[in-house]
Amino acid sequence: FDTAMGLDDPALVPIQLDLPTLRQAADNLPEILHALAPPARRRSAAGKADPGGLRRTLDALDADGQDALLRELVTGLAAGLLGYQDASGIDPERDFLELGFDSLMAMELRSALSEAIGLRLPSMVVFDHKSAAALARFLLAEISAAGPVTGALSADGTPQEAAGAGRPPSGAAADTLSQLFREALQNGTLQKAMTMLNAVAETRPAFTSAADIPALPVPVRLMEGPAGRTRLICLSTPMATSGVYQHAHIANHFKGIRGVAGIPLPGFARGDSLPATNDAAAEVLAEAALEAAGGERFVLAGYSAGGILAHAAAMHLEQRGVRPAGVVLMDSYLPDVSSALLDGLLETMLEMEKTFDGFDSARLSSMGRYSNMLGSFPLEGLQAPVLFLQCARPFPGADTDGPGNAWQAAPWNGNQTVRGVGANHFTMLEEGAPDCARAIEEWLGTLG
Repeated sequence: FDTAMGLDDPALVPIQLDLPTLRQAADNLPEILHALAPPARRRSAAGKADPGGLRRTLDALDADGQDALLRELVTGLAAGLLGYQDASGIDPERDFLELGFDSLMAMELRSALSEAIGLRLPSMVVFDHKSAAALARFLLAEISAAGPVTGALSADGTPQEAAGAGRPPSGAAADTLSQLFREALQNGTLQKAMTMLNAVAETRPAFTSAADIPALPVPVRLMEGPAGRTRLICLSTPMATSGVYQHAHIANHFKGIRGVAGIPLPGFARGDSLPATNDAAAEVLAEAALEAAGGERFVLAGYSAGGILAHAAAMHLEQRGVRPAGVVLMDSYLPDVSSALLDGLLETMLEMEKTFDGFDSARLSSMGRYSNMLGSFPLEGLQAPVLFLQCARPFPGADTDGPGNAWQAAPWNGNQTVRGVGANHFTMLEEGAPDCARAIEEWLGTLG
């Protein structure tokens, strides 16, 4: 070790470590071990929320004091989610994406803030307002407009709306589709559960081409990058928990290197239309990708089933004579995915439902429609180069006793470049983000 420390070049040191024990003391480890055992992410909580007390305190302060108090509230909760001991390491002017927030953390922060101030906040309020400082200003405006705050909780544990708040009750509270879907899964009838979601999808408006919708999905800029560099454009997975910010951790590793954008899937928001056909889905996603590229060279990427959609959009573009620089498939299983993986995905999804304030019928029926379409997209014939990022660790519940690594996602054909990621399928976008970004950057360097 001493010899390695004296060298100019990095050295690989094989050493046996008890990682579970390290993680138990993660908050007090020396910096050199943080990557091996990062501080445990704490679930943010507002403690014993007292919206009325908060309101009284705000009323006694001047404008600067009110702003400071709400900044302290936001940064304190954010610090807990990021695993910090206190809020001193949180710059209130810094973008939540740069701090390392992903969509789940943003939802957890939204939930904690809703409880703290006694108001139901929009689902994307954290990313919509970018930084703790901007979010604090928004909270003050909401509290000021809402009228008296009682701090009472409703029967499902969520804050009651303050007088004058003017927001309708949560869709999940009045939506029985989520409960029916959960019960069907618990009864072991996965196919029937998905059939039910598809039946609901059939009742919704559908588009057959980009001309049928008023506007394309709006790309979200996850990371700014210099002009002239190939952009990375990521498509979301068709799960109820999906969203453009699921690639945020990977995007953070491209800061100052290249631009990264996320494209939401049409249909997941209330009022959206769903694609009626595979061709319609591919066309709209391809058009949105071109808009996100802004005339720059670009690569399409997708995690899990999102990779199938990225591949389909790339094929549509090639048929139009527009060739993407490449496609990145992030542990994208072929459509005949193992039941163990699907069970794990759905179990994880249901565990996260409360954080998302419930899954409404738009999210669930969209998941059903896209899941039903995945097996019908063409998987051969793409001319653009493909990078396949393959998880090196089995996912929880994987059958590791079978021949070879049957549990492992495999490249779709022999032309795809394969790179390993030190994570499992469920931790790939967080724990495996550095490996993913490194592999993508190295691969892009080979494309010329």
